[in-house]
Amino acid sequence: MSCERCGGFMVLDTFCDPQEKESRLSLGMTRCLNCGNLEDTIILTNRAGSHVLTHRTSIVLDHRN
Repeated sequence: MSCERCGGFMVLDTFCDPQEKESRLSLGMTRCLNCGNLEDTIILTNRAGSHVLTHRTSIVLDHRN
């Protein structure tokens, strides 16, 4: 898997919140070994949604004769 930012190699990584002592919830993410870019399902979903919004085709009418 390649990083979207730099094209570097992405690895699976697990992160835990040290302040959450009761739950010890771990998050599965991918991390770029080159630039440190982090991605999880929420980040990828938000990027996909913003990609649709920023790449809409707009119709411009030209009223010049």
